[in-house]
Amino acid sequence: MDFSMKFGNEDKDNNDSNLAKKVAKPDFKLNLNNNNNDSNNGSSFDSDLERKEAVAQFFKQSKEDTRSGYLSQRRNQKNIAKQKPISRMEEIQRKYTATPHVLEDELEEIDTFRVRNSPPKKRVSKRNELSFAEKKRLKAAHEAKALKRESSSIGRIKVIAIALIVFVLSGSFAYASVILNDTDENLKPVIQIAPEDQIFISIPSGAGSSEIADILAQNGLVAFPFIYSLMSRYNGYDGTYKAGTHIVSKKLSYSELMDKLSEAPEIVKVTIPEGFSFKQISDKLSQSNIVAADQMSSAALTYTVNSRMTEYLPKDTEKRLEGIIFPDTYNFGVKAPPKEIFDQMIARFDVVFKDEYYNRAKELGMSPYDVLILASIIEKESAVSAERRIISSVFHNRLANSDKSLNKLQSCATIQYILYDQNGSYSPKLTDADTSIVSPYNTYLNPGLPPTPICSPGEDSILAALYPDKTSYLYFVAKGDGTNFFTKTYKEHLAAKKKYGA
Repeated sequence: MDFSMKFGNEDKDNNDSNLAKKVAKPDFKLNLNNNNNDSNNGSSFDSDLERKEAVAQFFKQSKEDTRSGYLSQRRNQKNIAKQKPISRMEEIQRKYTATPHVLEDELEEIDTFRVRNSPPKKRVSKRNELSFAEKKRLKAAHEAKALKRESSSIGRIKVIAIALIVFVLSGSFAYASVILNDTDENLKPVIQIAPEDQIFISIPSGAGSSEIADILAQNGLVAFPFIYSLMSRYNGYDGTYKAGTHIVSKKLSYSELMDKLSEAPEIVKVTIPEGFSFKQISDKLSQSNIVAADQMSSAALTYTVNSRMTEYLPKDTEKRLEGIIFPDTYNFGVKAPPKEIFDQMIARFDVVFKDEYYNRAKELGMSPYDVLILASIIEKESAVSAERRIISSVFHNRLANSDKSLNKLQSCATIQYILYDQNGSYSPKLTDADTSIVSPYNTYLNPGLPPTPICSPGEDSILAALYPDKTSYLYFVAKGDGTNFFTKTYKEHLAAKKKYGA
């Protein structure tokens, strides 16, 4: 019996991570051919029995080898499990040692690892490689940076110092405020100012301490407006100043100025009579030391009227405010600006000239301003209130008359207005020369109403112009006692003039 078996080599690389998954397989060849001349296998059997025994022996041996390979594999797996886990780098290095033909990407991974884990190169300063000129330039740049940092530090120190000074001054003013004001108000001395030292200061309504400080500086009363504002705040004067005119002096201290401006302003109570013209009102205010007459006239040209009557007023004339500065009793500040005077008097006019008066004027076919003009003539022609509506009826009758000659109102009051405007006084008795003065206000020459009111009428005269009595009178003559005699015809009028010496 001749047989041969050939087993393959078993891969014993325990370091390969895939080794545990492989099973060793025997590699053998069995020749059962009973051929003595076969040189390849070199086996021959004399009988079938020997052949069977050989086959049985072969399979037995194969089974033992297979079991032995399995046990070896199990041992390798246990050994691998007992080993500590290795890094990816170690795994690649071992594989590279066992297998020279490692993949290209694994080689690159090895190089990357070496670069990352290599010790850092020692930095070599380039300063040693610089030339002398470059070293000098670097030194100069370094010194410039140091100087800049030093200048910045000095600037910050200055700002801090200024803030500290302001804080100390503020604290001082606050302390002085507490000390100076910690007294009874009744114990404060009354500040007396000599007439030759008096300066009139007008404080606008709603003005704050900064604006007031500027006004004082403009009048030479304070040298440092900022300090005044600061003291005013810390002394508690902000919000206590009174709008109006105050009498102060350059001899007053900052605290005394604050006291004076916090007191009630200098007030002059003045009554404007009904029937006063704009010029007469200006003269009266000037005599009361409130405002100069020429200031009133110039201010009237630029003053912006805020009234419902504004749309009916003439423009570009100083007489545009005639009639709407209402006569009444007012409290004006000494040296008050004209605007404040106009504001008060026109506001009063708007209260008196109600909305129903505008509606009534429309019913009469007149503008509200025409009603005001007629009321001003009625005001000057009547001394008795009971006659005003009768006088109004005379003028209404003449204006509506179809006889054009009767449309001339022939009012003496309009002539007196011209004379006062020219001479500053009235004439005790009009002459033919007076009634012949060429003027748009001369109602002896011009039909209809004059261009503006001739005075500021009272409310009674306004009502008389709106609601005249129903009469047929066309003329009236002054009787000399303040009353008038009314007639319907020119003949009756001439007789009345003769009777009363008019």
